[in-house]
Amino acid sequence: MSAVVRFVKPEHVEVLQEYLCHEGVILIFPPAQNKAIRNGWKDRDFASGYDFGGEGDTWVDKLYDANHFFLESYEEYEEHEKGETNE
Repeated sequence: MSAVVRFVKPEHVEVLQEYLCHEGVILIFPPAQNKAIRNGWKDRDFASGYDFGGEGDTWVDKLYDANHFFLESYEEYEEHEKGETNE
């Protein structure tokens, strides 16, 4: 697997922390919210035993300090090995 490195803007930190404060999170976006509500779900409910359908849609690593695995593991990689995205 590969991943895109994104630097979080200071003005986005609080919002991201609010939504990604647990190890497992199900983000329900507006188009799916009405069905979730009809099914009895409320914001911040705990979905015990949920297995993400086998694998989550997106993997996210949250780096809060300079000793994180990503920074320690990739600090010696050459620029051409890192790759780039077109975003």
